Amino acid sequence: MTPLFSGQAVLGDPNQLVAAIFTGSAADEDSFLGLTPGTIQYGPCEPPGGAIAVTGVLTGPDVPTIQAAQQALSALSLTSGSLLVPTGLSVGGWDVWTGCWFSPTDLAYSSAGIVAAPAGGYQLAYSLVVHRSGALAT
Repeated sequence: MTPLFSGQAVLGDPNQLVAAIFTGSAADEDSFLGLTPGTIQYGPCEPPGGAIAVTGVLTGPDVPTIQAAQQALSALSLTSGSLLVPTGLSVGGWDVWTGCWFSPTDLAYSSAGIVAAPAGGYQLAYSLVVHRSGALAT
């Protein structure tokens, strides 16, 4: 399957994507994203829906492709939509969550930047906390 946010394949390589229910505090989100403690002011798991932690890797044949992928993912901040990721709660392991969104501060790219990928091409790792106002779609 291809991971999707708001119907768009912006979450990168499905083989390098990990998603799980996030139950931490604002300080835990700072730590997960590699931010300075105190950056996130509100807990990501506050009602009504909670949050999902995602780590992934944008991949491509060249640096401009990675830069375009980075811009496409970043551009979806503050957009509300569905999220299709492998959180493992459904029988097939991939779940559709409704009413999802993230703010610009919920997305952090690797401080290493765009680097050469082990199998060729280039890659950029990221961490993302997606808030949910909706629920698991059945």
